[in-house]
Amino acid sequence: VFSSLDETPMAAASMAQAHRAVLREGEQPVVLKVLRPGIERIINSDIEILKAVAEWMARHSVNLPFDPVAVVEEFSRSISFETDLAHEGRNTDLFRANLEEGEQAWFPMVYWQATRKRVLCLEEIKGTLLSHWREAGLTQEQRSHLVRAGAYTVLRQVLEVGFFHADPHPGNLFLLEDGRLCFIDCGMAGRVDESTVT
Repeated sequence: VFSSLDETPMAAASMAQAHRAVLREGEQPVVLKVLRPGIERIINSDIEILKAVAEWMARHSVNLPFDPVAVVEEFSRSISFETDLAHEGRNTDLFRANLEEGEQAWFPMVYWQATRKRVLCLEEIKGTLLSHWREAGLTQEQRSHLVRAGAYTVLRQVLEVGFFHADPHPGNLFLLEDGRLCFIDCGMAGRVDESTVT
């Protein structure tokens, strides 16, 4: 599938790490997001501990402003999506499909021939990671443009499309060379439907 694959990760997080690679077909540069070995076992163990703590809190606390068991159940459902990289790929494709003509946002292309549950193959994004905006020396005009583009994209996703990127922090956003704002890490997404609005 690949003509080259860099074994040294370009980035690493708690559940996955990213590696540069080149697809053999078309010599396309890509980024592979790969789940860490054994991460599901670690997460399942942590969830069991959280459930036990939540059940204890529910039995021994009164007048809590939230249901601890329900919170852990919701977290468990959410984290299960994050360990399915094919799910993240489907989210990414849906975000791309919902972009308007001329919108100042972008989502990476997914290469499904190399994507599986534990491996996500994406278009390599070239640009400035917004968590490094100071080092990049972004001008006030560029920063203002990014705020407008980001606010417009997220508000449109929530209010018009009904499907939104639920983790848009500077480590998941790139300023592309053409001025567009690229969102990555689409594993966490939310939906707004009629029942949510009413």
